[in-house]
Amino acid sequence: MAQKRVVAAKVIQVDMRDISLPANTFDGVWVSFSLLHIHQTDAPKVLNNLKRIMKVSGKVMIALRRGPKINWMTANISGINYNCDVQEWTQSDLERIIQDNGFEIGYSRPFERPGGRFPLLSIMASVQSPK
Repeated sequence: MAQKRVVAAKVIQVDMRDISLPANTFDGVWVSFSLLHIHQTDAPKVLNNLKRIMKVSGKVMIALRRGPKINWMTANISGINYNCDVQEWTQSDLERIIQDNGFEIGYSRPFERPGGRFPLLSIMASVQSPK
C-alpha cells in the first residue's frame, strides 16, 4: 500500500525481530501500531534491532495500545476489523523497557481517539549517545 501511495519511495518489509539492514542508517523510525503485534518477551530484541539501525541521537516514534496491565490478548483492531494477537502495555512498563534498551524518552503521552475502542500511548525516544 505504501509503495502505491508514494511511488518514488523505496519500500521494504521486514520482521522487526530480525532486521538485517545496515547499522547507523536511519535518522528516525516510525513504529506506529506495529510494536503492538510483538509479544513483550520479544520487545527488547526489537528495540535493540531498531537502535542498531538508527544513527546516534536518531528518533523513534512508538504508538500502540495502552492497558491497565501488560497483557497479550486477542482483539479486534480498528481499521482492520479482524481479531489478532496484540500486546497491551502500561505506560510505565513500556517506558522502562524503552529506557532499559538504550533510548532516552523525549515525551510519553497517553491518549484516546474520539470514538476509539481502546486507550492508546505514543512515545518519542532518542538513541542514547555512547558514554
